[in-house]
Formats: sequence, structure tokens, C-alpha cells
Amino acid sequence: MYHFFRSIGFSRIIAESQQKILSERILDNPDYRYIMSKNVNHIFIDFYKEFGENMGVSLKGTMTEKDDIIIQNIKPYFFSNNILDIHKISIEDVDGDYLAQCQKSDCNLKFNFYIQNKLDHIGIDKNKMNDFKVNIVGLSKGGKIILPLNKGQHLTGDLYDPKAFNFKANIANRSKDGLFPKFKESKESTLNRLSNKNFLSLVETYFLPCKHSKTNYFVLGNIESHKILRNSETNEKLYLLKLSVTGINLEVCINAKDLYGIPMPGMRFMGNAWLQGKLL
Repeated sequence: MYHFFRSIGFSRIIAESQQKILSERILDNPDYRYIMSKNVNHIFIDFYKEFGENMGVSLKGTMTEKDDIIIQNIKPYFFSNNILDIHKISIEDVDGDYLAQCQKSDCNLKFNFYIQNKLDHIGIDKNKMNDFKVNIVGLSKGGKIILPLNKGQHLTGDLYDPKAFNFKANIANRSKDGLFPKFKESKESTLNRLSNKNFLSLVETYFLPCKHSKTNYFVLGNIESHKILRNSETNEKLYLLKLSVTGINLEVCINAKDLYGIPMPGMRFMGNAWLQGKLL
């Protein structure tokens, strides 16, 4: 999961050795410590180090009788205030991590997420796992801003009204103004892609699982609002996007370096998201 450190502003953490240095900092001076003893042989630890508003790095592991710490994993986190009502949920232990398998029946959506507050739910009674409230957020390592569907709602005046403007010329002008400054492809291919009818002109949003991970998803959602954040250690710029996706509200945190385009309400975000959250 080292590539998701980018999502909270650590774009240069690309090797285990760099994670080890970060682990030592967290052990030496954590902002929060959680320790739980299941029995004398099983003492679990959960340390957190903040590196910005509601975000940082967590270190999970176990403690021996001699107070030595065995690190299980180190992962980026973001604590979301976005609350969802879940109708059915089960917990799965995958290599020491807890994954929540959820079902939101009012929009017929099933999804999994990595549980941030594992220690609160060790030994939970699985017969009492209906009607939970959860905080959910997605960490993204890559995405782009794309045009909304043409529903007669325009971002600025008649920007997308073919009767008032030539579509290609208008997009070209807006590119000069900086609205679409980060597309890697050429201007000609960008204009052709935006002006031709394709899959994205027919599907407004989607939420699709990635076959390589139980908690990774491909997301296409409408941007309702966004907020700019900064990593206090690296000063890297981040975006916190509030999306409407297939009947749910989802927050996504992404490094500005990894987002092509400028987010604004009414546009859409398309990218990946590693889901994590808390059981409340």
C-alpha cells in the first residue's frame, strides 16, 4: 500500500526503507496511542502520527512481554466525517487486517473497506452487526476531472450549449484559461475525446471493484464540493473531493500531483480509490 502514501502528501515514500524511517518516527513520538490486551500473550498496539488535518500515518502491531514492538503494518489514513448508514455488515480478518463487507440495501450497493479502528472491534459479536453507521473515505493515487453529462445544467452560462458556442472552440479557449491545464494528451486528441459521444457521455457515475484488491474501486462521481489540504511535513497540496456516486456520498483524498484537471462543483471525478473507514 506504499503508493497510497501519495494520497496524503508523501509522494516520495517509494521503498520499504523509507517506510522504516517513518515507522521509527511514529514509535518515538506518536500523537495517539491505543493499546489493548486480549491476554498476556496478545497485546495489540495502534499508534497514530498526524501530518495534516484529519490525516496521517498509522502503525499497527503487537507488544511482547519485554515491551518490544513487532510492527505488523504502517499505512496512511484519513479520518472522514462522512457518515453512511449500513444495513448489513460482516468483518473478515485478512492477514491481520480487518475488512468490513457492507451492504447498503436502499441503493443496492455492496462494498468492502479497510477498518481503521480495528482494536475497537476485536472479538465483536457477529450476530449484532446490522444497522451500523460508518465513516468512509477513499484514498486515490490517480484520477482526472471530466465534463458532466449535458442535462441542461451549465457551469457558466452557455458553456455547453451548442447553439450558442462552437464546442471545440470553446473548450480550446477554456484550455488557454487554465480550466484543463493538466491533460497529458495533445490538444487535438483531448478535443476529439471530449466532443465525441462515448461511454462517459452515457454513464453518469459508477462504482466498480478492482479484481486485484477487495478494498480498491474504480470511481466515477459527480463533484459536489472540494477542499484544499496540505501535508504539514512535505507541504504537498491535496484535494478532498466530496462526490455523489451511485446513490452514496463519498469523500476522496488525492494528491494534486496525481489529479489531471481542476476540480469544481458540477464536474466529475474519474479515478481509483482505496476505501478505509471506521465502524461507529
